[in-house]
Amino acid sequence: MRRTPAVSSSTSQFGQNQWLVDEMYQKFKQDPSSVDESWHEFLADYTPEASGDSGNSQAAPAPAQAAAPAPAPV
Repeated sequence: MRRTPAVSSSTSQFGQNQWLVDEMYQKFKQDPSSVDESWHEFLADYTPEASGDSGNSQAAPAPAQAAAPAPAPV
């Protein structure tokens, strides 16, 4: 039986390359000529998935997990 890998909820439509698409989108918003013309049609209609804050020019970093405090010396 062939198994299809599960898609993680943290994986977007572009997988590990999501950061690259988001970076190109930000550059395109600031200066369309800074991105290859072949991307213009796509980026003009692109909406980042987790963009709840339209004024933000950078995607919010994922929250870091808090490290457990070191045990107190005895």
